[in-house]
Amino acid sequence: MDTASILAAQESIHNNSFISVSTFYESDEDITKPKKAYTRGPYGQHNLHSRDLSVMCDDSSAIDYNKLSATVEIMNKHDVEMYIQVVENQSGRKPKYQSYVTLFGCFLIYFTVFGVMNGCFSTLKPLLSFIHGDLQGNIIVFSNIVSTFVLIPITTKIFEMFNVDTHFAVSLGSFAYTIGLILLAVFTYDYYGNIIAMVFMGIGASMLLLPTVRSLNTWFDKHICLAQSALCVGSSLGSFLISNSFKYFLFEFNLKIAFNYLAVICASLLFVAGCCCVDNMQYLIKEKLVKRQNHICSDHEISSSTRHTKKISFVLITIVTVIIENLSSYFKVNIEAIFLSNGLTFTSIDDYHASLSYSNIFGAILVGLLTDFGVSINLLQGLLLLLMGIIMTLLWVPGFKGISVKMNIAVAIQGFLFSAICTTNSLGVITKFKNDHFIEKCSLVYMFQGIGCLPFILLLDFFSVRSNKCLFICISTMLLLASVLSFGSYSVDVADAIKKDENGEAIL
Repeated sequence: MDTASILAAQESIHNNSFISVSTFYESDEDITKPKKAYTRGPYGQHNLHSRDLSVMCDDSSAIDYNKLSATVEIMNKHDVEMYIQVVENQSGRKPKYQSYVTLFGCFLIYFTVFGVMNGCFSTLKPLLSFIHGDLQGNIIVFSNIVSTFVLIPITTKIFEMFNVDTHFAVSLGSFAYTIGLILLAVFTYDYYGNIIAMVFMGIGASMLLLPTVRSLNTWFDKHICLAQSALCVGSSLGSFLISNSFKYFLFEFNLKIAFNYLAVICASLLFVAGCCCVDNMQYLIKEKLVKRQNHICSDHEISSSTRHTKKISFVLITIVTVIIENLSSYFKVNIEAIFLSNGLTFTSIDDYHASLSYSNIFGAILVGLLTDFGVSINLLQGLLLLLMGIIMTLLWVPGFKGISVKMNIAVAIQGFLFSAICTTNSLGVITKFKNDHFIEKCSLVYMFQGIGCLPFILLLDFFSVRSNKCLFICISTMLLLASVLSFGSYSVDVADAIKKDENGEAIL
């Protein structure tokens, strides 16, 4: 090749906006046969092959993740292995502070959504029951909870179809949630207007929750349990702070002004959260590459017994989640109604709410620390459920009989254990499915949780109409049942791990 042709080729490369070209040769003896050329930088054409995406010899070069993501599904085994190595070489180069900024944004989302759901709704439900009737009050409040969790698979599927990232998903969810709050302020005393507003809030929350958890997964690996427990701390703080401020506006002014306050404060918090939440693209690309690698190399190597074990484990986790989350939601939403039925007034239950919220925080933190240090989540969950069922039977079933000290102790223990149990439940789902079709399985778990909400409401309402004693006997029974199922899930995981070790030894 003459000098003129070389210069012409170089000029052609620069004219097409490519930055660099690196050529690999088959051997030192024959340098006329180029093996591959990898390029990076702005692209002059679309749908380039995956090998044209980065400079393998330059570890500091930036990867065009959009181009790489678009070509993962057509990569062969060699390309997948190569780009997994490229992405691993890039790990740790993004600023560390972004992980904490994203954690703060996710914290604000849980603070807002569950602060309203678990905090404000407990104050709102007796008022709505007084205005519209008991059944109508239940329908208004639980239309939000049901729509939140039932719609998660639908919103998640739509986001996947249109390749919506967390930042945009949070923005859309915040907008829908704010619209619901505005409608709630506009149609304050209208029954059907309240239902429509709650459904809009549910649609917004369904767009916020799973992208939040997924985004946090992309930034934290070693301390994922502690990071996820911070979200449970956020929901506990929100339940206390947002609820107290909402009650201040409610009692000092009226319900309409309280709803307006709620719309302003929640919209502001969600706007800040939307600015903070971003995905770690390195993790997401590696996840897609590993998924493609498993599809190519080991799609048919999974034994039928392993698949059967995974199905059993998924069913057990789903049932336990439905029981735990719905019991927790029902108790938190109805806590003030339960207190009122024991002869307390709205103003006299603030101390009990404070006890409940403070103990919630410590429960979430303790579980996050224990699981971060390697304690089995399912085993810890089973023990906590067993303890909760026993304490519920001893403290709540006999009734308070007007003894405030006993009630304070019961509420504090209740808050600590329920928060710890809900935290183990969230961590169990997240860690179990993190590398195993996370989006699909988590969205299904959330959906079943939402569907199971209606039967739980009817069942628990049936017993609560009779007496608080019947209600808490039913709750204690369900907690003990969930404890047995949680121990069963732990046993399945242990048996599966032993079987894998035995198979590994047999191969060796």
